[in-house]
Amino acid sequence: MTKLSILQVPFDIRSYEGVGPVWFGMTPDQVHAAIGEPIRQARNRRDEADESWGVVSVRYDGKERTVVEVGLVPPARVFLEETELFSAQDPMRLLMVNDPAPMEYLGFIVFFHLGVTLSGFHDRDPSQEALTAFAPGRWDHLRSAMRPYR
Repeated sequence: MTKLSILQVPFDIRSYEGVGPVWFGMTPDQVHAAIGEPIRQARNRRDEADESWGVVSVRYDGKERTVVEVGLVPPARVFLEETELFSAQDPMRLLMVNDPAPMEYLGFIVFFHLGVTLSGFHDRDPSQEALTAFAPGRWDHLRSAMRPYR
């Protein structure tokens, strides 16, 4: 069987479970088996491992070394209920149908009901367009600093 290019992999959002073939709680070896070897590995300012496949990035908890976030940028194929978000006319509106009360924090729109953040789409900045699916509790410590998105 031929391995799919990362641009061909469908990343279906499963709220607080994962996205596409990547599940929260997976180890790096499990992620590599699911989507291949990363093209870049680094550590972020939280001292968490951060791996990249170009349009996909995966962050691992600093202690457990398990997946806590999956970031995606266009042209990755990201789906919510069979709708491809990055090619949709208005991804913000589609997400707000499923989570009508998102919060905003430093340019990120946080959809707690869905377990995703969106950036770049609400302010129409294509260079910042991204979606991140996150594990339960990942953004909770920042809730008091957020304001409702309008």
